[in-house]
Amino acid sequence: NITLDLHRVQDQSILVSIEWTPPVQRQVLQFPLWTPGSYTVRDPAQHLSGLELKSVGGVNHPLQRLAPHRWLADLPDCSPLRLTYRLDARDLTVRTAYLDSDFASLSPAAVVMEVEGFRWHQHHLSVAAPDHWQVHCPLPLSGGGWLAADFDALIDSPVHAGPFAAQTFDVKGHQHELLLIGDPPGGWPPSFLNDVERVCDATCQLMGTPPPAGDRY
Repeated sequence: NITLDLHRVQDQSILVSIEWTPPVQRQVLQFPLWTPGSYTVRDPAQHLSGLELKSVGGVNHPLQRLAPHRWLADLPDCSPLRLTYRLDARDLTVRTAYLDSDFASLSPAAVVMEVEGFRWHQHHLSVAAPDHWQVHCPLPLSGGGWLAADFDALIDSPVHAGPFAAQTFDVKGHQHELLLIGDPPGGWPPSFLNDVERVCDATCQLMGTPPPAGDRY
C-alpha cells in the first residue's frame, strides 16, 4: 500500500508512506533510475529527506545505503513494515514531481520506491490532497484509490491533482478522459472537446486496428 500526502503545498514537498509485509528478513529498497518513455538515468534520491523504516508497531530499523538510489534493511523478524520519507517537488516536467498551491503533477517513477521482490505484485495507491482538489490517475479505481497490476504499471501512470475536473468522451465504446490544467489566453474554444474526439475517431479509422486492450484512456 502506497500513500502520497500532498498537503504540504507551502514548502512544495510530498510525504510518502509505503506499507508491506516482508516475506524475508533482508529487504532492499530502491528508486527507479529510469522514467517510462525517457531513456536517461535519473536521480530521484537527490530530493529525498527523512527516510525511516519502522515496524507498524513503531520499532525503528536502520537502513544501510548500498548506492545513491538503493538501501538495505536486515530485520529481526517479518513483521509488517512502514517506510516513510519526504521528497521536494519543485521540478515541473513529465518525468519528475511538482507540487504548489495550485496543482500537483507527479511521475511515480520519481516518487515511489520499489521493494525488491515485489515488482510483479499488485500495488494499491492512495493520494491525500487538499479538500477542494480532485486527483486524477489512469489506473483502475479500487478501495478509495487506484490499483496497479505491478510496479511497472504504477510508475507508468502519472498522477495529477488540483481544482480541476476531467472531461470525458467515448471513442468506439472506450472511455477517454481529457484533463486540461490551466487555460490559454483566449480560453479553450467551445468545440475543443468535440474536435479531440473526432481526431481520436479518425485515428482509429486510419490505423484500422482492433479495439484497444483497455477501456479507459
